[in-house]
Amino acid sequence: VLIGAIGGAASGGVGALLKGTQIGQGFAGGLLKSSASYAATSAASGDPITLGSAAAVLTGSVLNTALPGFSGGQGGTVINAVAEGVHLTTTGAFVGGISGAVGAAVDGRSITQGFQTGASGGAIAGAASAAINVLALGAAYVPDGGLGAYDNSAWYNRPVFRRNPFWYPKNGTGITLGRSLITSSDDPGRIQGEDSNLFGRSWLRAHEHTHYQQQNRLGFGAFYLRTIRQYIQVGHSHPGTLEDAANIRAARHIGLF
Repeated sequence: VLIGAIGGAASGGVGALLKGTQIGQGFAGGLLKSSASYAATSAASGDPITLGSAAAVLTGSVLNTALPGFSGGQGGTVINAVAEGVHLTTTGAFVGGISGAVGAAVDGRSITQGFQTGASGGAIAGAASAAINVLALGAAYVPDGGLGAYDNSAWYNRPVFRRNPFWYPKNGTGITLGRSLITSSDDPGRIQGEDSNLFGRSWLRAHEHTHYQQQNRLGFGAFYLRTIRQYIQVGHSHPGTLEDAANIRAARHIGLF
């Protein structure tokens, strides 16, 4: 638990320090993921915090940043849910195994045992993460025109467009949570009239993707704090706010001006 808390704090610090850079935000996310995974493994096995623990978390952070994240694929909800589960379980096992081996080597323990323990814990953490993503955030999907129609981020920091989960209102609105852009794949959104489905979906995706870019520029902690502060002080879509900027870019994306 302690190493998870430390990792979470360090992740926020790295994100703030390297705000405005894709690799900085990618590394912050990798650090958070690695810390959470190692904390869960350590809690289950009862291992103490050592220098090897820190080395394992750092190794996992680098690997999580370097490996491409899951960004969805062709197919429906079930196919993407299974694909995300396979992807995160496999990468979790790989990252956990290498990290565990490094940590064991630093502490002078059995590298083989460290690899096996880390791989097992990483696979479990990856599978659990995939299940939480799908249930809480919705299954991934590839938007019309492909991901490139909205995003040109480096492969290590691409967002994930997700269908609305069961708890989110089906009213054409969306929300950005980290890499996950919750945007319904079939709701009409705010555009009415002819081709409302096409333009509504495009507007919403461009709007939430703008928030993702703002998050990368400001750092995810500062982004959410500024959003909340602006909402309280001047309102949701007041000129000059982050929400207003997202509205403008979305309107330009679909050719309104």
